[in-house]
Amino acid sequence: MGCGPSTHVEPVIKDNPAATQSIPVSNVRGNHRPRTIRNKQDSESEGYASDDSKSDTSQQDIVEMTETKTNLRSLIRTVSRMKAEDAQNLVKKYPELKPILKSFDHTISILSQKKKWTEDDNEAYLKEVQNTLKQNLLDNFQKFNHEEKRLVMGNHLVDKEFPKLLFEFYVYVFEAADIKAFDNNLAQEAEDDETLIVLMTIREIFWNFSDSCPAFSKAVAVTGIFKYLIDDLSAIKDDGLEVLEAESDPFAFTSAVAILHNCAHNPDTERKFYRDVNAVDSLLPYLESKQPKIQMVTLLALADMIDDNECDKIQGSENVFKLLRDMIEEARRADDRRKEGFCVSELIDGLLGLAKAEKNKTLIMDTKPLGIFCKVLEDGHEKELLSVCKVVRELAFNQNNIGKIKKEKGLYMKLTELQTHRNKDICVSARGAIFQLQEHDDSTNAGTPIGLPPIPDEETGTDVPVHALTKKDKQFPKRHSRGELPWYGPHIMISYNWDNQQEIIKIRDVLVDNDYNVWLDMEHMHTYMLDAMAQAVEKAFVVLVCFSEKYKLSQNCRAEAEYAFHKHKEIIPLKMQAGYNPDGWLGILLGPKLYYEFSEAFSFEAKVKDLLNAIDKLPNNPKYDPMGGSSVDGRSVHVKETKMMTGVHTVPDALNIPIIPDIVKWTKDEVNQWLRKSKLDPNKMKKLQSLTGEQLVFLKKVSIKAPEFFFRCLESKLGLDSLEDIMNLSNALEKLTVR
Repeated sequence: MGCGPSTHVEPVIKDNPAATQSIPVSNVRGNHRPRTIRNKQDSESEGYASDDSKSDTSQQDIVEMTETKTNLRSLIRTVSRMKAEDAQNLVKKYPELKPILKSFDHTISILSQKKKWTEDDNEAYLKEVQNTLKQNLLDNFQKFNHEEKRLVMGNHLVDKEFPKLLFEFYVYVFEAADIKAFDNNLAQEAEDDETLIVLMTIREIFWNFSDSCPAFSKAVAVTGIFKYLIDDLSAIKDDGLEVLEAESDPFAFTSAVAILHNCAHNPDTERKFYRDVNAVDSLLPYLESKQPKIQMVTLLALADMIDDNECDKIQGSENVFKLLRDMIEEARRADDRRKEGFCVSELIDGLLGLAKAEKNKTLIMDTKPLGIFCKVLEDGHEKELLSVCKVVRELAFNQNNIGKIKKEKGLYMKLTELQTHRNKDICVSARGAIFQLQEHDDSTNAGTPIGLPPIPDEETGTDVPVHALTKKDKQFPKRHSRGELPWYGPHIMISYNWDNQQEIIKIRDVLVDNDYNVWLDMEHMHTYMLDAMAQAVEKAFVVLVCFSEKYKLSQNCRAEAEYAFHKHKEIIPLKMQAGYNPDGWLGILLGPKLYYEFSEAFSFEAKVKDLLNAIDKLPNNPKYDPMGGSSVDGRSVHVKETKMMTGVHTVPDALNIPIIPDIVKWTKDEVNQWLRKSKLDPNKMKKLQSLTGEQLVFLKKVSIKAPEFFFRCLESKLGLDSLEDIMNLSNALEKLTVR
């Protein structure tokens, strides 16, 4: 069993004529059967969502493109925007879910009638809520057993703020019934008690949707339900482990731990929510259970909660790492690839979570798991391959483990082969593992390319592009999938976690406004090309490490920071999370360095001025003037608002310059002749033949001034949906000489 969706069989609610102001609790046994944990993929890479509709080019399209103006910063396509686009595209992909989502809205409208919560005779209302929760949410969840469809459903509920509303109702029912804790005794009494039935239904909803939708699990974590779940676990512990082990269906225990696990397994969930309720100490006693299922579900939950300061707590539990390794091997050999209900991938993910703590990396390697990993790579399915790639990469962050992993020849060979796997997530993780296993020269002038093979795009089979450097009024004119990055001189590299992207953009803008070249991976595309990240570090004169707890837990962020450290790059830490003190590898890397705090607790304008002063005074800064002092003291720092890209494409004010002659005067025949020489797909020519010379000049300027918008424009306005066509047109425009 695990922490995936439950298969709780809901009893039919029977009419109860007794109606009192405080909700009664009856003593009737019910039948509840928890389901196994379904492994939830944790991919650090993000897809690039493109517009669904492709339209022919019209004169009006180009006029709109030319006349619509805004600042260059409005062209930023942030992670939050990409996620929103992905969610919208999924809704369009499954129109059959529209009536289901409407039924969700109906449920929310019923639950929102808070006046009925406190009515003297609210038993009928309680039945109505229970029925609609079961029919509209639980039944539909089981009906649509498809990951993406369940993701759509969960996202919709989050958009409607349903988790918060459901938690509030849970608390009301809980307190109105004067329940101190929901333990297994209460769960057994819930066959025809409306109060207990609705509480169990709510726990099931939290359980199921937190497993299937990251946004839902993140929303659950902030509701405050963890305190109630921890109280439940404390009550169950007080009854004794032997009582729990004797239960055939410990719903209270499994639902509580499952919800905690599903939320903790989401990297977007802040660990402070677990620390606030002392979750680790509350779960630790269950590791002493003699029942493997109880041990394992507890261990998997703890794996994503424990940090470096809490390692010793779990190390005292005898043979937990060996138990996990043995269960992986037994599950791999089983016909259904499960052991005690746990599948191979979720067991390996448990090791991955535990390996985040530095001490555990050594303890895990002491159990000799590499041979098992190699076997999984030989006969496993894609989820298992991905899990192995991730855990090997994590273990390789310990220098003492690198040699041992490399000696496992079969493992290293399989990882090398997986770098070109058809599954993009597996490609990314395998490449990350290989990168981490390589010996990186500590000299700053090494500059040797990592030499990882390009990742094929899922649809086109061509290399996936990567964003590179940004500079004031000048961005790289194209994306690069391999080879050396274009070079405009020494730059500042910003290493950050997605969670802080909005603040990072503001910092980037100030640096650019002060004439610094800045390398910023806006879409984290470098996960497709570690060469780009390595070159960005090597060519930087300073690396800004924008740290937080999520930064510390990210493999990509760690790879960037440690690579900069190995190259002896100047590192300036920026603290992005109030109250967070770096520990583990991050604490060692940053050491006693002075940091600049950009959390909400401090004024951005004051801190960014301090940062500029520090950068200006770096001896290796190409602008450094040892006699001139700081160039920031007398300047004012203006923070400009960063606008999100909307459905209306816009172009920067900087493009409003006189149109250049010659090409502007091209006839349609001359434009078509130029198009034919550009090696474009003949089937796409019709969409381009309406272009004028003036519009070509405009596109040329857009490609230089605003490349992000340029590539989006090629897709949405000109209908170029293959990387080959985009590359050919981009290269042809680059060769145009405008005078």
